[in-house]
Amino acid sequence: MNSATCEIRLAENLGTKQDAHYLGNHLGVRVSRTHLLARGIHIDLSTLAEQAGFRIHVFFRQEAFVCLIENQSQFHDGKGDLYDAILAMRDAMMKAPLRDCPVPFQVGDLTLVAHYGPVDHDDPRRAVTVVLASGSEDDD
Repeated sequence: MNSATCEIRLAENLGTKQDAHYLGNHLGVRVSRTHLLARGIHIDLSTLAEQAGFRIHVFFRQEAFVCLIENQSQFHDGKGDLYDAILAMRDAMMKAPLRDCPVPFQVGDLTLVAHYGPVDHDDPRRAVTVVLASGSEDDD
């Protein structure tokens, strides 16, 4: 997959849901990450991700977060499934052949995808947003 294909897939995946990066860059709508966090559309797991070795912000879409928590019977406790997901994401990202492309990863039977982007429109620091893989989610 070349970088042009990577960008097309990124836009397709992010365009299916309300995402600050997609809405701002493709539709001209300025929805901030702060707004998405306040509405519960994104959940900030940066502190837990830092414990797993991440040096960038990590956000989960609400649907991915809820599915992960609902499947917690596969894990020991509530923290374990989130931490296991972050570790699985880290491992998948380290093995990914292309930089900055969406990275799919498995947590139990759940397939999630990590997308790179900025923290927010006015904050260009790198961040990762985790969503459900296509076909695993209901459309808004």
